Amino acid sequence: MFVPYDDYPEQPNKVQSLRGGVYAIETARRLAAEKQYDAYVYEGLLLSGKCLADQIGVTSIRLSSAFAYNPSILAKLSDTGGLHVSSLLKSPAVVN
Repeated sequence: MFVPYDDYPEQPNKVQSLRGGVYAIETARRLAAEKQYDAYVYEGLLLSGKCLADQIGVTSIRLSSAFAYNPSILAKLSDTGGLHVSSLLKSPAVVN
């Protein structure tokens, strides 16, 4: 079941966007008070996800997003970074 964040604005400004983790925590706490869940699944970038799961007494499951790249995308990306990133993305070990 997907649950959107409580009170998250449809068009968030910069400050509201930076508060995304706070919206997530507030929503999870409200849900935990209403009903017992088996686990809390959170994106790896929500650093407080594990602590929140511990606080509400459920198992935590951390997701880590990844993107699939092909040689064409890597070639385009290699021209956008500094020397280190460009060298890395042009490396045969990465491209092949």
